[in-house]
Amino acid sequence: MLKANQAPVAVPPLNRCEGVDVMKLGVYSIVLPDYRREEAAAKVAEIGYTGIEWTVGYEDRVFNSGEQWHVSLDHLEEDAPRAKEVAQRYGLDIPSLGTSAETGDFEKIERLMKGAVAMGAPMLRIGSARYDGTTPYDELRAMVIDNYRTIETMAARHGVKALIEIHSHTICPSASATMRVLENFDPRHVGAILDPGNMVIEGMERSEEVIAGLTGKSRASRVVSSRAVFRGQVRPAFSARFK
Repeated sequence: MLKANQAPVAVPPLNRCEGVDVMKLGVYSIVLPDYRREEAAAKVAEIGYTGIEWTVGYEDRVFNSGEQWHVSLDHLEEDAPRAKEVAQRYGLDIPSLGTSAETGDFEKIERLMKGAVAMGAPMLRIGSARYDGTTPYDELRAMVIDNYRTIETMAARHGVKALIEIHSHTICPSASATMRVLENFDPRHVGAILDPGNMVIEGMERSEEVIAGLTGKSRASRVVSSRAVFRGQVRPAFSARFK
């Protein structure tokens, strides 16, 4: 507690403590649906984060603009340089892109990787495969591994890393399940998104040990029950993960 007439101690911005080697922190822009791109970057920088992971191709459901946020997928080639410029204006790195694609959609993945290069993002999410039991797990895993052989080659060519997000209701809900895919590839080109919030639903284990050295980034998440969302207690847009 401050004494009378005592000046408050200045607190350095997040991850900018001099002489201290700390983890870089960024924000996944999907948690900022109420902010347009410029406003989102300004807010992230104001708070003290040093990076922003742009969401690519999500529908704007707040302003009904008809646009895709926070980077257009339909017009990615034109929009990527603009997104990079906005991030640079506020001193933000773009550590990764919040993208997604079917692992066999190589044409789309090629576009996404070129977009990552244009924005200076070294990583991007591709994903794995949704698992609901209708297709045998081993069959899905074999398909994903086969597709990632092509994705790995593409990532190496573009100088980026393709990431599989550890996520519920997919074939990679845990660190060990994800390792069954990752162990087939060069970690310079294929890695994982460690999202413990997703693993609250399924896949809890000592993931930091299972995928040691292969994690491209880690996310901190806030997870709520579908019942709470249904009752209107929590706004679904903010049940997503943030970093």
